Amino acid sequence: MKALKQLHGKAKLQYLWDYYKLPFIIICIVLYILVYNIHGQLVKKTTVLSIAFINVNMSESLSQHLTSDFLDFEHLSAKKNEICIYDNLLIQENPDSENLEYAYASSTRLLAAIDAQKIDLVFMNREAMEQLNKKGYLSDSINVSDFPLLKNAKFDGDIYVGIIKNAPHKDECLKYLDFIEKTAPET
Repeated sequence: MKALKQLHGKAKLQYLWDYYKLPFIIICIVLYILVYNIHGQLVKKTTVLSIAFINVNMSESLSQHLTSDFLDFEHLSAKKNEICIYDNLLIQENPDSENLEYAYASSTRLLAAIDAQKIDLVFMNREAMEQLNKKGYLSDSINVSDFPLLKNAKFDGDIYVGIIKNAPHKDECLKYLDFIEKTAPET
């Protein structure tokens, strides 16, 4: 320590770096990890609901209404809560389809998410509903084509909403169905 007291300026810093480099680096790494984890916990959003769109394309405005407006409807903060969306999913039984590879990958992604209990609710066409019912993934499904929110969306055919049997947020699913039934589109 006598040597350190005799040094000044850059020489003192060089001495500290030469002898305490490893502890300094370890402390910096530990502090970085600690701050990173604390920040992650503070800004982490709670997933309120997970929705999949199967064989259905939603417009950006309708998708916005189906997600963030539901959070407002439930008086939930969008800063702390989120609705996860699985979109552009395609299920087809026709092996001659030109989208067969995409449909296979999409189906695999969907079934993995269902098995992992990451999907609560699905918007789908009749073909997807029949396939999910046949495989036993849906606990309930209803035709929502005549609901005010979806009536003017210009879908090809009827649109159904189904609740997945192993959905982790079943209570929120029921609230969500109430929301889409009672909510009229903004004009």
